[in-house]
Amino acid sequence: MKQQQILVPLDGSRLAEAALPHALLLARTTGSALTLLRVVLPSAQTPPLASAVHLQDWEADWLLARTYLERLAGHLVDEQFAVEYAIAAGDPAATIVEYAIEHPEIAMIVMATHGRNGLQRWVFGSVADLVLHVTPVPLLLVRPDADAHALQSELHRSYHRILVPLDQTELSEKALGPAGDMAAKLGASLVLVSVVPSRDEHAQVEPGVPIAPLPSERAPDAARLAEYLTARAQPLRDGGLVVETRVVYGYSAEVILQTGAQAGCDLIVLATHARAALQPIWMGSVALKVMQGAQQPVLLVRDLPAPPAAVQPAPEESLVPSVSSMLTGYVQDS
Repeated sequence: MKQQQILVPLDGSRLAEAALPHALLLARTTGSALTLLRVVLPSAQTPPLASAVHLQDWEADWLLARTYLERLAGHLVDEQFAVEYAIAAGDPAATIVEYAIEHPEIAMIVMATHGRNGLQRWVFGSVADLVLHVTPVPLLLVRPDADAHALQSELHRSYHRILVPLDQTELSEKALGPAGDMAAKLGASLVLVSVVPSRDEHAQVEPGVPIAPLPSERAPDAARLAEYLTARAQPLRDGGLVVETRVVYGYSAEVILQTGAQAGCDLIVLATHARAALQPIWMGSVALKVMQGAQQPVLLVRDLPAPPAAVQPAPEESLVPSVSSMLTGYVQDS
């Protein structure tokens, strides 16, 4: 059986490379290998109709991609990590997802988001945004730090406190298993947080805006959530983990972000439905706001059945059209 892999899509930029320290941490922790993937846009025309100029440009792009990946893989091998690389042509988002589907050894995708709003555009478009809607495996989204250009100094980072938001649903609790496993392997602690939502939860709120203290009539809600979190924390504590619980009144996304900052958390783990990564575990657009506002990496754990691609398609079939059609449907619905 092939060694478990962590897939790191790269677009040739230093910002995209900000995902590498996190991928290396997870590879080191789980005993996984790395696969570096570079997607090259296909030529405007397909042989034999393509012009010589188009073919030369495409071949040059392919050569640059290979040279880039060989250099980067060589650098990481020096750090004693098992590293592979692959080059593929096609739509970036669809190709990334297709690669993960066609390679069952891929256990996670780790990729960087660009820009201060977290889900800004890659060089090839809103790739991270599209990938997270249809990825069949967990996705770790990393926001590049201000010093993202200093890759070497970042190679040995770790996670010490992991935030897990819970909302009393089975879906949100899907994050507990992966978060607990990661905490056990890293020696990290967990912070479980639940929100007593403000009555005007859907109001537009500026980041960091405080709200009033917990109203007395909401005290029973807070007590129920505290009992709920204690019950979820106990099995983790019995397993030897350090677990803190917090119940906070406020705007859900703001509470999660502020709790993560105040508690010194360096990872947030969220569970999401299949093909609904931006459909939040709370009412409204909470998950999206968390991903946009989090300074920490966000690990999205998918709650989905075994992917259809586990059944091998006929040789003449391709998974690209199905993935592409899913992405097209999402773009049209957005």
